[in-house]
Amino acid sequence: MKNQEAAMDAPVALVPVVVAEPLVGVVQQLQALFSWVEAMLDARGVEARVHEDLKEMDRKVMQACIVRKAAQAAAREIREVRCLRCEMGEEDEGWALLFQQSAPRYALTVRGRVDFQRSVFRCSNGDCRRERAPFDEELGLSGKGHMTPLLERKAARAGTTHTSYESAAEKMAHQVELPVSAKEIQRVCEEVGDRALALQDEEVAERGRPASWDKPLEAAERPETVVIEMDGTCVMGRDGEGHEVKCATVFGLDARARTGSPGKERAVLLRRCYCGTSWGGPSLRVTIQYQTRIGMRKGWRNT
Repeated sequence: MKNQEAAMDAPVALVPVVVAEPLVGVVQQLQALFSWVEAMLDARGVEARVHEDLKEMDRKVMQACIVRKAAQAAAREIREVRCLRCEMGEEDEGWALLFQQSAPRYALTVRGRVDFQRSVFRCSNGDCRRERAPFDEELGLSGKGHMTPLLERKAARAGTTHTSYESAAEKMAHQVELPVSAKEIQRVCEEVGDRALALQDEEVAERGRPASWDKPLEAAERPETVVIEMDGTCVMGRDGEGHEVKCATVFGLDARARTGSPGKERAVLLRRCYCGTSWGGPSLRVTIQYQTRIGMRKGWRNT
């Protein structure tokens, strides 16, 4: 017993390791954290301190890795790239020339904000002059957005699984521990939804035949998304009080089609169902889930 106590009181042995230069500061911070834990009289407060320090170390590791990849990309000394907007097939047109060698940029990752520098190219076409940053594309950053795809997916999921963007922002702050505003979550959800609709249109176009009244898509080919559109209002009841009424339309993306003569076409839904709140009836959530399951039996596959 005494030997065990003596072993516990003995200082922890130090082992020499080889560390990449960008990670030296992280290793030093990790060693300092362990020394602080060693000096504690008991375990009270250890979890919170270790958690906060590890979050900062995670961010520093992410920053070191992204900065290193940006430096490697700059070391290739690329002087021109194709302009994605006005690529015309001519040798002297559709090219973006190096505009800034080290333009500042930042990304919001699942480990926090990361600042880095990368090369920016500007189109040589006088009618375009659009800028392009290939390294941003490698990280998955879109346009002037700053969210990486992984953080974007988390924000989109929070926005689509909560009753409001405000509650989604609170969920992100609590679970992911990253400050994301309700407006930002709304923007992400709308952009992700637009991309999903565009992808759905491409998939239907690739089949060579869009959905129509006469030739709907077969069940095996139907998209894996169910769309729920909801709205609400307040109506005056016979009791003289206002009551909130909500209604919803449930349909699959494959149910979209167009009808009418050329130039006078209009969008239609081939299959859909309606549901709404009713006095003394089941909640709107239960009704929507029920209607969605019915749609799944008809060939919709809900994700």
